[in-house]
Amino acid sequence: STPLYSSAASDVYKRQALQGQSIDFVYGMDDAILTGGIKALEEAGMVMGQDVIAVGTVCNGDKQLIEEGKQFGTTLQSPLHEGQLAIKLVEEYLNTGKLANYINFTPNPSVTKETIETTALRGFDGKLYSIEQLCSGAW
Repeated sequence: STPLYSSAASDVYKRQALQGQSIDFVYGMDDAILTGGIKALEEAGMVMGQDVIAVGTVCNGDKQLIEEGKQFGTTLQSPLHEGQLAIKLVEEYLNTGKLANYINFTPNPSVTKETIETTALRGFDGKLYSIEQLCSGAW
């Protein structure tokens, strides 16, 4: 699917360039989509992290672009935390018939080159998980 994203991003870049506009910042709704955009911008001669700042979300596995400085950062959307929270709330409801605290949000910390090695989140199971574990799904 990356060639489709790359083609679309390349078309957008060409239209902007033809209109005399620059692209200074790119946001990817998902890091996988952002990968195609970064590739297209690089193919157009842009230097990521210098000419264009790229930020994504989800932290879905490949952190290479962050580590290389091509992507400034992402946010963590942890399926582990979402699943643990859902189980915790269902168990509480089944045991008590109500929820003491309705929680429908899990932590979404930013992940950058500077924080990728030092950020960790405690799961609803009490264990501490590194960003490496949470972004790769290696729980």
